[in-house]
Amino acid sequence: MANDFTARVAGISVELGMSVQNKSGIWCKPTVKMDIKIDGGTNPQQREAIIKQAFDEVCDNIEKTISEME
Repeated sequence: MANDFTARVAGISVELGMSVQNKSGIWCKPTVKMDIKIDGGTNPQQREAIIKQAFDEVCDNIEKTISEME
């Protein structure tokens, strides 16, 4: 029946940034942004693991960006 529609989506939007001073003394704010959406084809544990992995990768990327500026 057309009225029996169910959608399950998990999602997260993350933006991380930090003001840093580069070697030349210029202040800047490198930012990493990630949007992730997971459809209903996964169970809650899979969605949790996917979002955690993606968040960890964003954190690693911003740390790498900042360390390259130092």
